[in-house]
Amino acid sequence: MSRGSDEQPPAKKKSAAPASSNAGDDADEQLGAAKQQQQQLVAVKQERFEKYERQDRERKQQQQLGPASSDQAGSDREGGTAERHAKQSGQMVLVGTGRGGAAIGDGLAVEHRRQQHAAAAAVYVEPPGGGQWRQAQLQLSKVHNFQQLLRQLQGEFPHLLPDRDMLRIKVVYQDSDGDWMMALPDQRWRAFVEVARKVLVCHTP
Repeated sequence: MSRGSDEQPPAKKKSAAPASSNAGDDADEQLGAAKQQQQQLVAVKQERFEKYERQDRERKQQQQLGPASSDQAGSDREGGTAERHAKQSGQMVLVGTGRGGAAIGDGLAVEHRRQQHAAAAAVYVEPPGGGQWRQAQLQLSKVHNFQQLLRQLQGEFPHLLPDRDMLRIKVVYQDSDGDWMMALPDQRWRAFVEVARKVLVCHTP
């Protein structure tokens, strides 16, 4: 037998899985978990704020209807009586319409648009541990970044935003499409201001 036939072929080395692949999978899992936590936080804050809005709207409606409800009922009765008299005399009367009614309607529409614009960038601060949201007296157009926003809010509401809690503060906002999301640290401020309609400064656990 030849010498070459006695030699054994070299064993093949097992290829180890690249460590970078495992590290990438771990990073993806962590990123997904962090994103899920953000979505859960946004959903909780959105629910709490919308509940506050409903309660505040109902309270304002009750205040408006309280003393004026009897006056409104009387004016409605008078309007109905005038219309009946006009029909009996063969005249046609359109109560609350015509040029005067159109002017009132246009004025209400303008006021509604003005209120919508004024509330487009409303900023609310959540008290620690929950409670009634507080609306801030500032305009986002006069703020230059997120750090300045938090500093100004802390100056206005020092009892709601103490120094010890600032590291756990998150900014949640509603964009022009009505979607709620969390502001990210690398988000451009100008782009944020252009789309933000309601801004919630929230405490996190």
